[in-house]
Amino acid sequence: MERPYDILDILLTKKIKYVVLDRTGFTRIAKDLLTVQSVPKSIYEASYPAWFLNENKFFEYINSRHYQLVLDFPCSDVSNIKGAYFKGMFLQYDDTVA
Repeated sequence: MERPYDILDILLTKKIKYVVLDRTGFTRIAKDLLTVQSVPKSIYEASYPAWFLNENKFFEYINSRHYQLVLDFPCSDVSNIKGAYFKGMFLQYDDTVA
């Protein structure tokens, strides 16, 4: 995604009761990190932009849209970028604060 928060804005402004995000890249560094994912040549030759979102910033954003984390879970995906990791989550819209 070129602008992940713009896509999330489109999704979350619909006030969908439950949202599941899986295999989402996060980082503990101070800002979001845009990287390049290279596909192994044994599969096919390509590269793609890949975001690792700062986890604190992401949850501040989610909370500001009245979503609460219900459950998070680790993913088996790995990254060779220091401090970067993948996880999934189950979010719930809190209509009592909206």
